[in-house]
Amino acid sequence: MSPVKGSPADAHRCAPAASLRVILARLLSAAVGSLGTFVLAPTAQAMIELWSWQGALGGLAALALCMAAVAFVFRAGAPDGGEGATGEKSDARGAIREALADQAFVVTTVSFFACGFQLIFIATHLPKYIGICGLPPSVSAQAIALIGICNAVGTLVAGYVCQRWGKKNVLALIYLLRTASVALFFALPVSAETALVFAAAMGFLWLSVVPPISGLINSRFGAANFGTLFGVMFLTHQLGAFLGAWLGGLTYQWSGSYSTAWISLIVVGALAAMLQFMADDETPRRTQAA
Repeated sequence: MSPVKGSPADAHRCAPAASLRVILARLLSAAVGSLGTFVLAPTAQAMIELWSWQGALGGLAALALCMAAVAFVFRAGAPDGGEGATGEKSDARGAIREALADQAFVVTTVSFFACGFQLIFIATHLPKYIGICGLPPSVSAQAIALIGICNAVGTLVAGYVCQRWGKKNVLALIYLLRTASVALFFALPVSAETALVFAAAMGFLWLSVVPPISGLINSRFGAANFGTLFGVMFLTHQLGAFLGAWLGGLTYQWSGSYSTAWISLIVVGALAAMLQFMADDETPRRTQAA
């Protein structure tokens, strides 16, 4: 006799499809969000030239208020409850305990530090570095815009290749390619061409970590506690982001050069790639337990 509608068997069959929809929605939102960088970077530069930096800051603040208003509109129709998209019950504390006992989760969390360290250093200090090298501010704006548009493409490509190569391997490759791009840019003479090529390469790899990380969390722990576990993992990313921005400025203040900071990006990225390559297999813990 077939199971009745709404039975546990139905929920079990629907769970993979629901989880896939959740991951695809996050992937698409990350890609579309990157288009904002492509539009806003040259727009902000134009506002600075037209109004001054204070006027440009006021324009961006007005845009942020509009974003908050739209978010409240969408929040009014958001569902409440403690269940994930698959119907699983959310248990944040239990999920955190389970995740911190999982080698793949811990390694990926530690490696995520390098992501924040590299990207926020570049987002914060690349425009100044380009200016120090004698290039006009328009090159900085073009570089940031390129990061945004290439980010949208790279995020979608990463989601596709994860299905073929595995999430762990894709993550390790992203860290390795980022680090190689940083090393080449640091070693070569800086020109408008090299700055834009570097920005395009980094943009392609910018948020490409989101699909493999999202898939890894979902495959090992399910979708119900995804937000909690991604938040735990994101703590190390934000710690790396803080140190990348702060130490980058500190080393420049002390030495008058960004050389030490670029070398630090290379070392941290290489360590992250090595750790990710040595991570555990991707077999879900729930499958292992069964």
